[in-house]
Amino acid sequence: MNKKIVFQDTETVLCTEVETPTISNAEDILIETSASIVSAGTELSIWAGLESWAPLPNTPGYGSVGKVLEVGDAVDSVVPGDLIYTHGPHQKFALAKNYAQKVPEGLDPQVAVFTRMAAVSITSVLASNTKIGDTVAVCGLGLVGNFAAQLFALSGCNVVGIDVSPTRLENLRNCGVDTVLDAKSDVNGQLKELTQGHGVHAFVDATGLPKVVESSISAIAPGGECILLGTPRGEVTGDLVPLLRSIHLADQNIQFKGAHEWSFPRYRSQTKDSQASIEQNNEKLLRLLTDGKLLTSPLLTHVLCPEEAPTAYQALRDRDEDYLGVVIDWD
Repeated sequence: MNKKIVFQDTETVLCTEVETPTISNAEDILIETSASIVSAGTELSIWAGLESWAPLPNTPGYGSVGKVLEVGDAVDSVVPGDLIYTHGPHQKFALAKNYAQKVPEGLDPQVAVFTRMAAVSITSVLASNTKIGDTVAVCGLGLVGNFAAQLFALSGCNVVGIDVSPTRLENLRNCGVDTVLDAKSDVNGQLKELTQGHGVHAFVDATGLPKVVESSISAIAPGGECILLGTPRGEVTGDLVPLLRSIHLADQNIQFKGAHEWSFPRYRSQTKDSQASIEQNNEKLLRLLTDGKLLTSPLLTHVLCPEEAPTAYQALRDRDEDYLGVVIDWD
C-alpha cells in the first residue's frame, strides 16, 4: 500500500493512499522511502498558499532517504538495493526527484535525511569570504540556521547564534556552539562588545525576515558581509536608505550575498575547474554526518508515522517549541 502526505487546502493536511508510481522514462528511479524530513519554512509557506510554484493541493517534501527498487535504462549511478538520498516527497513509494546519491554504509537513514537541510546551510559557508578566526553571527536557529552555525564553526570561525527561542539557543549549545544571544536583547550592542567594537565579519540571516537584515548593518564590520540564507518573505516598509548607504559608502562597504543551494550545478560533471556542485556538497555533508562531526541528535525532536504528520504540521504552524526536527518514518 502506498501512502503520501497532501496539503489539501490551507487548513487541511491528509495522509492518503495513492497508486504506486512506475518507471516511465530512462532516468527514473523508483524508491521505497525509509525517512523524509519536514522543511518547516518552505513547507509551511506552501501550506499557507504563499508559493505560486507549488499550488494547492500539493504533495510536500523534498528530502528523503530510501531503498532503490527499480531504475530506468539510463541510470548507472545506483542499482536496485542501494540506499540513496534524494529530493523525494513525503511518500512511501516514490520516484526520486532531481538527484540521487548513495548513503554511506552504516549511516542511519534518520540521520542521513538531515543532509537535505544542511545542503541549504552549506551554501552560506561557500558564499562567504570568512577565514579561520573570523566572527560570524547566525540569526534564526531552526534546522538551516543551526547547521549553518555548526558548519561555520567546523570551518574555524567564531560563531554567535541568535534567536528569540531559549530552546533553540540551547539546541545550538548542545551542538557545540557556546556563544548565543537572545534576539530580544540588544544584539547589535553585544556583537560589537564581543568583537571589541569592530563588528562581525559576516552576518547570516536564516530567518528570511527583512527587518532582521535591515537591522544587521550596524553589527557588521566595514567590508563585511550580510548573507541571505533564509528565503526573504513578507512585506517591507520603512526607510531603505541606511541599508543602501551601507553598501554604497566606502567607510562601510558591506556586501550583501545570496546563498541559494540551486546556484550550484547538480553534479560535479557539470562543473568547471574548482567550482562546487550539489553532489560535492552532499558528499561532504554525508561524510560529516557519518563521522559524527555534524550533529543531528539535539535537533531531532520527533520521529512520526505518516498518519501523525497532520498533528506535526499544525504544531509547527503554531510555533510549538517542542517541534524542530521532524522526520517521517515510512518503515
